[in-house]
Amino acid sequence: MGSFWLEYREDAESSDEWSAFFSYNDVSLPLAFMLMGDVPLARINVKSEAKKLIEETWDMICEFLNVDKDAEYTDIKSIFDASPNGVLSEEESEEESE
Repeated sequence: MGSFWLEYREDAESSDEWSAFFSYNDVSLPLAFMLMGDVPLARINVKSEAKKLIEETWDMICEFLNVDKDAEYTDIKSIFDASPNGVLSEEESEEESE
């Protein structure tokens, strides 16, 4: 989820649903990013409340994309590939409808 936040947070502005998702998860997504890498804060123990926030965000993204939350994904692209909803910017949606 950390890479998802890093790569797609600016693209979220093109969709009301994604914008609301990123806005609601404005703490857990950056926290997931910090915990995925070599950020010094990643070396601290994750308190139960932080873990709960990250898990809630994971459940929400899986529900939003209509994918199995218990499946193993190699990266965010594999999650998008598994999703029947897909992830499109407004430009891509307009191009497909033409």
